[in-house]
Amino acid sequence: MDTFSYSPVPDLEKIGVTYKFDCLCEETYIGESKRQLQNRIKEHNQRSKQTAISNHIYGNSLKHIDPCPEYNSEIRNQFGSQPNPTEKFSFIKNQFTILQKNLTNLHDRRTFEAVAITVNKPKLNAQVLHRKVSII
Repeated sequence: MDTFSYSPVPDLEKIGVTYKFDCLCEETYIGESKRQLQNRIKEHNQRSKQTAISNHIYGNSLKHIDPCPEYNSEIRNQFGSQPNPTEKFSFIKNQFTILQKNLTNLHDRRTFEAVAITVNKPKLNAQVLHRKVSII
């Protein structure tokens, strides 16, 4: 009988997830992605993508959003004034947690995301379009 070893998929490589970003300043964001979580985190870590998270951490002068002082202070404490992309990713990935995984169906992901947003009321989601749900 042949045996094979099973190794679980690391969280950052999981697909079909809803996730939560917890900033050091205690602001939060809830999102969903059908792609690997690490790819979505990389997008949130790019100022040019102008996501709710990148606007929060890096600021956005057009939207009159200042950079988060707590986040930027801590990343400078750990990596100096000019952290490289690897260091930035290493830092930001620790602010993410998976709320639900194995949601390969878009409707299921968006519904779970909407419920989590409704229950948690994350401030960083306020400017982002998402499905609305009523919880009775």
